[in-house]
Amino acid sequence: MSNSILSKMQMHNVVCENFSFKREGYRNENECTSTFTVATYDNTTNQLHKVVINVTIKKKDEYELLLEMSAIFKFDDGVPQEERDALLNYNAVAMLMPFVRSQISLLTAQPNVETVLLPVFDIYEFMNETTATN
Repeated sequence: MSNSILSKMQMHNVVCENFSFKREGYRNENECTSTFTVATYDNTTNQLHKVVINVTIKKKDEYELLLEMSAIFKFDDGVPQEERDALLNYNAVAMLMPFVRSQISLLTAQPNVETVLLPVFDIYEFMNETTATN
């Protein structure tokens, strides 16, 4: 495999930093509402970057779910800052989303709760909307 197609960014230490599931009632037909936030943190000393995705899902009179997933990313030497920013804001989030999706499904796979299956969505559009609204 050619080195030119390998990623210049590697993902390490994917973890669920925090989660909670608070039952507020019984299964009902209310709609779920959700919020997603993404934050990045840089550690310039050792060139590590942390990406954190926070998700809140509420279903009125049934439950509230909070999830915080993170991963550490490291870049190859010589990657320009502009390219690092793009990789962290788009690729890193896309790489972390399957873990978020899986954890939410596990947390909602409980008796008398409809399991939440997050759809696959366009990370590029999502991040552009998130940036535009902040």
